[in-house]
Amino acid sequence: MLKKFQKKPFENQKKSIKLNSKLTYGVAIMNKYQVFYKKLIITCEGCGKVVYYTVEKDTDVEKIFENFQCPNKCGKNLYAFISIGEFSKAPDEKK
Repeated sequence: MLKKFQKKPFENQKKSIKLNSKLTYGVAIMNKYQVFYKKLIITCEGCGKVVYYTVEKDTDVEKIFENFQCPNKCGKNLYAFISIGEFSKAPDEKK
């Protein structure tokens, strides 16, 4: 007999299947759009420093994040980033 605090077998598995189907649906929708990044926000979880960047090209996001060094010399494993952009409908490939 299961105790009250124990979950039934496979209960978590059903939830993960539902979540994965939503993610797959999201990826399918994203393939129809292009993302144009406008801003990049980098935070250091070690010292709390927050830095804002304006991004002109999509490749700049990766370059800025790779070259970022916290002014307090915190480790790269403590950095987090958020990229903000706009969605634009991708051109049809069938034309």
